[in-house]
Amino acid sequence: MGLKNTNGAVSLTGWKGRVRMRWRNEGKRYSLTLFSNTKKGLYQAKKLALEIESDLLNDQFDATLYKYKGIQPSQPEESPTKAMVEHFEHWVKHYKQLDSDRNTDYYHLRNTLRKWGTFNELTVLGMLSREAFGPKTYNNRLGILRNFSKWLVNQGVWSHDPFEGVSRKRMKKTVKPQSYDWAL
Repeated sequence: MGLKNTNGAVSLTGWKGRVRMRWRNEGKRYSLTLFSNTKKGLYQAKKLALEIESDLLNDQFDATLYKYKGIQPSQPEESPTKAMVEHFEHWVKHYKQLDSDRNTDYYHLRNTLRKWGTFNELTVLGMLSREAFGPKTYNNRLGILRNFSKWLVNQGVWSHDPFEGVSRKRMKKTVKPQSYDWAL
């Protein structure tokens, strides 16, 4: 059985053609395989290992490993998408008094709003038109969006209602086949 490195010491080993760096900190094991197992890759891994060990000694260790992977952590920012979905969830919960996780119509529309990304009163109608909904689904979502947009206008989030005057899709009437009663 092998010996464990001391807490904070980074070990370098070859693994599947890559240089694997492993170390422990505060009872948790970390591992990175960023470089190929070449002379240049080994040099880069040693350089990064020294940086990690230095950060561990100076209490500047990044437990997310973003710093060592070269990834800039994304800053949480208030995006228009998140705001619209949050407005929708607030409207469903407090004004419609429904749960958007349980009611399927509101659940699916909320997921559609998330998929659309950034939208406002000028672009929402085009996004709805691009969806490949059947007439029944389209009309259902249009009705919910009409009520939601009226609420947004009343709250001062939007300046006008983009769904005012939008027609519903017509549904084709299906002819039901006649059933014959063969039993006499």
